[in-house]
Amino acid sequence: MAGTRAGAVEQLHRVAAARGGSVEVDEHRVPRSWVLRRTGSYPVREWFDVVAPMMARDKVRPGFAGAWRTLGLGTEQLALAWP
Repeated sequence: MAGTRAGAVEQLHRVAAARGGSVEVDEHRVPRSWVLRRTGSYPVREWFDVVAPMMARDKVRPGFAGAWRTLGLGTEQLALAWP
């Protein structure tokens, strides 16, 4: 957790570098570090770290848990890392 946006972006760069990755900034100025990019066919998975305000609202939709289980990955969805 960082106290400022700049501090959070700096931490994201450190996390990305530790994985051998980099940070991309999209058209909305959202910095993101990809770990796993989605493919072109369903079902898809993606994993990225992003800088966001603390206490951002969860966007999981009602059917997500069932759809996640059908992927058959044998693991639960990763929990958010809270301080």
